[in-house]
Amino acid sequence: YDMAGATAIVIASDGLWDVLGDADARLLVSRGITEGVPERAAGLLVDEALRRGSTDNITCLAIFLSTVGRMENGPACGAHRRH
Repeated sequence: YDMAGATAIVIASDGLWDVLGDADARLLVSRGITEGVPERAAGLLVDEALRRGSTDNITCLAIFLSTVGRMENGPACGAHRRH
């Protein structure tokens, strides 16, 4: 995927946001892009929330927006963990 210039939107439950801030989410999504696996962004966020001790249900959706033609069959990914 050509992710240059793409915008990411993260929609998540409070189980994620209770332990992660916006800057944390931005870094993890960027890491997924840099590592060439943007489709893993939601999983990275959920894994980190669990690592930080979230005790609530965690649901996360990462959506990537780009200009038309730039991201064919572009990634959208989601993850959910239940305690």
